[in-house]
Amino acid sequence: MTPVYAPLCKTVERALMPMGFRIVDEHEFVARFKKDSDWSIVFEGERYMQPAFGLFLVFNFEKNSQEYYSIRLLMKIFGIDEKPSLNAQLRFISDHSKQLFDADRTYREAYDKLDNHTP
Repeated sequence: MTPVYAPLCKTVERALMPMGFRIVDEHEFVARFKKDSDWSIVFEGERYMQPAFGLFLVFNFEKNSQEYYSIRLLMKIFGIDEKPSLNAQLRFISDHSKQLFDADRTYREAYDKLDNHTP
């Protein structure tokens, strides 16, 4: 992890550990955290617009049928109006983990509409 993103990655790691996530893959701008399920959380630093970053919930990371969900968009779907700082996004994951990691992913349709900008 680059020096710009290393402290942010450590913050993510500390926040996700109590939920059972461990770092399984780390590169210059990306770190992936996984628990004993098909769910991963990916921290991705922006290469050219540092210190911009993205935090993503990923289902089936190792398979071809990956589903990526931006935590920022999920916050909107769940009605969270808070600025999507790193701490706010991590708090959101913790507070809504039961719904986020639900097998039914009841938020999927709303997410697809918001992500694709369809009415």
